[in-house]
Amino acid sequence: MNFQVLKTLFFNTFQKELRSKALLFFFFLSLTTILGVNAVFSLISSFTDQIPTFVGEYKLSALYYIVSIWGGILGIILGVGCIKSDMNFGVAQQIIAFPVRPFMYMLVRILGTWVMVNAYYLLTLITALIIFTVTDGKFIIGLNIFYSFCIFSIVILISITLAAFFSMHFTKITSFITTIMFYFIIQGCNSLFITTPTYQNMEIASSIGLAFHLIFPRIGVINSISNSLFMGRGIQLDLLPQIIHFFVSYGLLLFVLFISFKKRDYES
Repeated sequence: MNFQVLKTLFFNTFQKELRSKALLFFFFLSLTTILGVNAVFSLISSFTDQIPTFVGEYKLSALYYIVSIWGGILGIILGVGCIKSDMNFGVAQQIIAFPVRPFMYMLVRILGTWVMVNAYYLLTLITALIIFTVTDGKFIIGLNIFYSFCIFSIVILISITLAAFFSMHFTKITSFITTIMFYFIIQGCNSLFITTPTYQNMEIASSIGLAFHLIFPRIGVINSISNSLFMGRGIQLDLLPQIIHFFVSYGLLLFVLFISFKKRDYES
């Protein structure tokens, strides 16, 4: 295995996506949204001498959802093209010609995209926290927010991998829409079956929802843990089963993506 080629491929992922200007566009879009939310909450708090506790909590909650939503969408956008664009332009054929195994090529592309989106997410989050800290005059940056970022990065990884999988079978636009649909379906199913599911008298829709909860990586559960850490709340879940489920389900997702990639005629 030529690690120099893998290293070059990893950094090439950055170069390829930076040319699309998507990261810059989403950063300014996120920053504009954050400034708007900050202005609204500042207006609400101006009616009182002291910022109410619930206003501060809603403000942090709004910050989390804004940054997370944009981070997830960006992960899907870049995930759709991280492998598919190479195949469309015949670059995959040239890369596989090097001493790089197809699975490693696929993995490096996904990891490179994941690092890029995480860099965007972290930069946006830090910028927003600085704005909120300066505005409120209260230091709100803590380790809990760093832990929350680490957990949510897993959601970004899942989003990128799902988008890459659907891109093997559909056009970019269809893959983007399908990935978003699956993202919210999985999240909804996770919220329904986060407690111990009841298997008796289940309808067809409930059975399908349970299948989504059991088969796919639990985006909703991971998002909930990240949100709890961000807001400084305790985690009520038993983490060990969730960790085991993630590694098994994500490993299965990677395997299915690899099979789909192999079946595509990237040598043509």
